[in-house]
Amino acid sequence: MRWNLKEAASKSLVRRTEITYKASINDVLQLQYMLEKVEGYGYKNIGFILDRGYFSEANIHYMDHHGYGFVIMVKGMNDLVSELVLKHKGSFEQNRANSIRSYKVNGMTVKMQLFPSDEKDRYFHIYYNDRKHAAERENVERKIDRIVEFLEKNRGKKIPKSPNIEKYFKLEIYNEGKEDERLLAS
Repeated sequence: MRWNLKEAASKSLVRRTEITYKASINDVLQLQYMLEKVEGYGYKNIGFILDRGYFSEANIHYMDHHGYGFVIMVKGMNDLVSELVLKHKGSFEQNRANSIRSYKVNGMTVKMQLFPSDEKDRYFHIYYNDRKHAAERENVERKIDRIVEFLEKNRGKKIPKSPNIEKYFKLEIYNEGKEDERLLAS
């Protein structure tokens, strides 16, 4: 494991320590080692921004037990938060009261436990970016257009199975698995 320790002073002359790891840390012992190292420098009242590798119940409880604050940033369909996102989907995205104009997103905050074993509630900030959604939708449409073009060019020919194609299309294959197998329609 390789890590880099940088120290910097902010405008208020508060000392900050930033530890950047080259790879994700998903092991409780590695997290404990890092936190002991930071404690060894004498830092008090510190918080952490956690990356993917820290998303374990044991790590979160360890940080709670030692009084460390933290922020976790996850994509909406990460297993950790997908149920929460789906539960609130459609309840705030188009509501002006949830608009955060300076960032051009909509958002809401939900207070609940992350894990069933949590001893306290946590705050979850859920954001929706209409522009990002439109761009992602356009990418999907372009991908489908390319697949349609490929299927049209290969109608009547044998084509290899592809989960990328089967995600969007149910293919009709003549004599599937036989020597004269070919694409009929999509």
